Amino acid sequence: MDKSGQRRTKRDKVFRGRFFSLFLHRISRLKARLKEIFQSGKND
Repeated sequence: MDKSGQRRTKRDKVFRGRFFSLFLHRISRLKARLKEIFQSGKND
């Protein structure tokens, strides 16, 4: 395994982690919104 290959995988891992965290953040926001809609529908 050469150094350039290692560096590339590391950078890819960082990029993937950032993308994954953004993905999780969006899902959590969507869940919160769905919960709000569900709660308001229940109260009606």
